[in-house]
Amino acid sequence: MKKALIKDYARALYEVTRGVNEKELEDVLKSFIELLARDGKISKIDKIIEIYIKYEKRQKGIKEIEITSAFDVSESVVKEIKEHFGGEVEIIKKQDKEILGGLRIKLGDTIFDTSIKTQLAKMKESLI
Repeated sequence: MKKALIKDYARALYEVTRGVNEKELEDVLKSFIELLARDGKISKIDKIIEIYIKYEKRQKGIKEIEITSAFDVSESVVKEIKEHFGGEVEIIKKQDKEILGGLRIKLGDTIFDTSIKTQLAKMKESLI
């Protein structure tokens, strides 16, 4: 039998908790914790919950966009990014002084990198 991955537990948790009432939820969660204990995965519960939350958002059509910049991003820039990607968008802002300026936008596995650090690295590479 194939060994279950952490993401499989998160997806399974999502599926078994969808549409259950509060009373049923308590029983389902208890059974899920027992499953994790049996499979030796209790120590992975924080990661399972993190993946569960991201999976739930994807199922609801919510796009999670991470914006990294050297300085605080203005609300007008955030608004433009939300409009560009459309639909329901959740923004996570991060600061990283090492990118020097510009933005790095991450949506799922796709990264749009217009940071000054990356632009300088590309220029350097083209000169070599």
